[in-house]
Formats: sequence, structure tokens, C-alpha cells
Amino acid sequence: MIRQISLVLLLAVLLSSFAGRVYAQDKMGKDDKKAGKMEMTKEEASMGPLKTVSCDDKCGFMVRSRSEKEILSVVRSHAKKVHKMDATDQQIKAMMKEEGAKGK
Repeated sequence: MIRQISLVLLLAVLLSSFAGRVYAQDKMGKDDKKAGKMEMTKEEASMGPLKTVSCDDKCGFMVRSRSEKEILSVVRSHAKKVHKMDATDQQIKAMMKEEGAKGK
């Protein structure tokens, strides 16, 4: 009699632990799908398009921002420190690309 009760309790514990894991995995999968969607907020949309500047593959440097001033500052600093050159605003703007823009 005690064996049967112990067996039933053991099965109940195992069943509840497996059910809990399955539920947690299902819940986690749904959260991952929501997290994968990246939507632009109203504030980001009002700031303008996302711009990038990249060096060649050997250097690997890339900066991405909505602020043109920020990009100019960061790229100018990178060019001076790493490449030992003074980049003008016109040169940097020529390298700038808008993300999501067609033909650029």
C-alpha cells in the first residue's frame, strides 16, 4: 500500500515538473518572437533616418546613428587616431549611407 502511494506521488511530482518545463519553454518561445520584432518608436521616426559610415573590411570600423553631428565627430576622431588623417565634413558625408534607403 505504501509503495503504491509513493509511486503515485513520484509520478505526480515528475508529471508536474515536466509540465512546468514545457510551459516555460512555450512561454519563452512566444517572448522571443515578440522580442524579434523591432519597431521604430515615434521619437526615433521624428529624428530622421539611420545613417552609417564604414571603413574597409581590413579596419572593420562602423558607426551608426540618427545624428549627423555624432557621426561626423566619431568618424573624424577615428580617422585621426587610426588612419592618421584629417577627414573633412564633406568627405565624411560622401561616405555616409542611409539604412533602408534604396539605391544608396
